[in-house]
Amino acid sequence: MRTLSSIYLEVDGKPVKASDLCWIVRAKCGCIDGAMTVDRGDGDVLITAELARSSMLGGIKAIIERSIEDGEVYSLITWDQYRAEGFGNCTHEPKWGIVKVAAPTGQVWATTDRWSHGRRTHKRHIVPESALGDYGVQHPALCGSKPTRIAPPWSVDQNNLGDTVTCRRCETAAGAVRP
Repeated sequence: MRTLSSIYLEVDGKPVKASDLCWIVRAKCGCIDGAMTVDRGDGDVLITAELARSSMLGGIKAIIERSIEDGEVYSLITWDQYRAEGFGNCTHEPKWGIVKVAAPTGQVWATTDRWSHGRRTHKRHIVPESALGDYGVQHPALCGSKPTRIAPPWSVDQNNLGDTVTCRRCETAAGAVRP
């Protein structure tokens, strides 16, 4: 059963019930890139931007660090303010203010992370297409990173890439220029 708290937080100098508030993620370009409830309905209330960021990003350190590096700002606003501004309407170039780096010809973004294999790095690297699925050789990434001896081979399976961030050293080696 969902139980809303009776906690109030201050917004614009006024007390507002937590259930009437949301945390928004404002991308570097200024557009709203995400939103979540402050009152989680299970007794948890996200009272700081740090708690909201960690909750929204699954507590994954690499993704939290990239969010900060990319200039995402978490702000507390009312649901009415959120509805008035809207979500997902970014028309900027690059979208959300994030430059997507393409892998050079003959190479792909891949990871050795698997849900079924222990520790995950939550990073994807640029590797030769020939490295995909090759259990025999530990092909190095463009940045020089190599999978460990016991790691599975490089993969481009979306199930494994979903909660990963791109390797900044691979981006640089591919000739990316960061703003």
